[in-house]
Order: sequence, then structure tokens, then C-alpha cells
Amino acid sequence: YIGTSGCGPTCLSMAAVYLTKNAEFSPLYVARMAEQYGYCVPGNGSSWTLISEGCAHLGLTAHELPLWEPSMVNALDDGAVLILALGPGDFTSSGHFVVVSGHTSEGFVVNDPNSVENSGRIWSYERLEGQISNLWSLQPQLNAAN
Repeated sequence: YIGTSGCGPTCLSMAAVYLTKNAEFSPLYVARMAEQYGYCVPGNGSSWTLISEGCAHLGLTAHELPLWEPSMVNALDDGAVLILALGPGDFTSSGHFVVVSGHTSEGFVVNDPNSVENSGRIWSYERLEGQISNLWSLQPQLNAAN
């Protein structure tokens, strides 16, 4: 599962390790958790519930955001990271998950688990907007012990 369709677990792992500082939440750990709780879609990768619900198993909360640049900027400024579900475009021909870890005046800092090249540039909202199928902000649970 993770070898061919692991962008969902990898992105959730990236967010969890960054936000909780718990290195135990590796991509393999998250992939096993996804399989255990049924967040996998055989032949297609991960369901969106991996992000929206699965994050709770890692001490995180997720909030679905509207597709609106100020909501993305505000969430990042509040210390969240974003996970984007993407459709066909610059990142994929089908479906893909990426992490957004920050923003600049030029756009968003994207961490693509499938491409160093995509991760090494700033992406404007206008370029991303038409490719985003859904997005969530993730933050540590208030009662989670890190």
C-alpha cells in the first residue's frame, strides 16, 4: 500500500512529527494505522477520512477549510500545517496529498512527498486553487500530551 499509494500516510506523518515532535509517527506507522482503521481505499490509496479522522490517533485535530486564500494563510499563521487533497494538475494525473507548511508574499511552501522539485518552490494560490479538491488544517489536540 505505502509503496505505490503512500502520499496520504506520508503527509500525515510529516504533519504529526512536525506538530507533536514524536518521531515514532513514521510513514510506515501511519500506513499501518490507516490499514488498521480502514482509511485505505484498495487500489486508490487513502480516503479523506485518514486526514479528517485518522489524525486523532496521532494527537492531532483536523479542520476542513474553505477553498479561500485568507483561510489558508490564517491557519498557517495560527501554527497549523495544511494537508491538501489534489486532483489532476502539476502534482498528479489522478489524486495526491501534499503538506503546506508556510507561506510567503509570493505563495505557499508545499512539501510534496513525491517530488523534491515541487517541494523546492513557492506555489501561488492561483496556481494551486484549481487543483485543490479538499484541504484541512492540522494542529495538536489541546489535551494531547506530547
